[in-house]
Amino acid sequence: MRTSASTSPARIWARLPLGLLGMLALIAAIEPLIALRATSWTRFYIYDWRVTSRAATRAAVDADVLFLGDSLVKFSLAPLEFERRTGLRAYNLALCGGQATSSYYLLRRALAAGARPRAVVVDFAPYLLAEGPRHNAREWPEMIALGEFLDLAWKTRHAAFCGRLALAALVPSIKDRDEIRAAVLEAATGARAQTLDRADELAAIARNWVVNRGALLCPRRESYDGSINATSKTYFPARFAPDPVEEADARRLLDLASRHNVRVFWLLTPTTPRFQERLDALGLTRGHDDWLRRIERDWPSLTVIDARRGGFAHDDFIDPLHLNVDGARALTDAVADLVPQADGDVAPTRGWLAARRPSGDAGPSRLEDFERTRLGLHEATERRAR
Repeated sequence: MRTSASTSPARIWARLPLGLLGMLALIAAIEPLIALRATSWTRFYIYDWRVTSRAATRAAVDADVLFLGDSLVKFSLAPLEFERRTGLRAYNLALCGGQATSSYYLLRRALAAGARPRAVVVDFAPYLLAEGPRHNAREWPEMIALGEFLDLAWKTRHAAFCGRLALAALVPSIKDRDEIRAAVLEAATGARAQTLDRADELAAIARNWVVNRGALLCPRRESYDGSINATSKTYFPARFAPDPVEEADARRLLDLASRHNVRVFWLLTPTTPRFQERLDALGLTRGHDDWLRRIERDWPSLTVIDARRGGFAHDDFIDPLHLNVDGARALTDAVADLVPQADGDVAPTRGWLAARRPSGDAGPSRLEDFERTRLGLHEATERRAR
């Protein structure tokens, strides 16, 4: 049988979009390499979502108490100190920039993996409650699973946001494009040392997470004098107004915990005195508390731990919101005294409990802050090089 000229192999080959096929092959070859090299340029607050989402189904499964929320808990509740105080094993699953939605997903993952905590301590920072899930569009691809993606798509009903998440989950170079661009620019301008410093920093932070069971403890920052940016619209909006999706997911978390007989402690974290005074003056504290009391009426078993006026001074902080290692130890001790103990005791009452910074000398601490971790890794590297 003779082959017609129009269907000859040469003619068919000539019609193929070879440029497109070559580009697809190049993408298929490069994308796995980008995924493997992601830690060379990623930021720690992005990497945090990837590491913590894995910990929810692994390292955190045997914890008696789980810490959830955002960086205000990530930096401020130390599982090792909590265990020393209570005899209960704890794990910190809070995320930098974490929201009610991410906390709900992480708790659901942990429970599905076999975790049976007796209690959860969680915070929902008001300024993050006011933002919808799109606030973390860059971070979601680091942790999101298919079921969670579908849940987010249904809740947000935002085609562009969902399309971006889908592409970022499938194509690493899309997900990491901002960090890749910055790394290329640093290399092109001779600032390669910054990239190397970032890799060392990420290694130290990752190690600090392991040592502190998910927490990231910060060294003292002697230069911080307690000042705030009083004009910030993020922290000081005209009024407190939670995003509907975030409010719904905070309630879903409470429902989920209730179904599994997990006691929930809603932590109101301390800030510097000037920051809290500004919130009070603008009526934002009152607006938030009125909203929280409405939620409390729907969950009578909920316990609110209020540490906002607990005697924390500006030298407990590295910035207006985040505690240093000494402040974290103090807050952990204050919280530990209000949650279940190893012998089965429970908090003295439900409702609102005031947490105050312990007074007096707390004695030597075994907590390791990020700077100590970094120095330890540096010394170990030098010893191996000798």
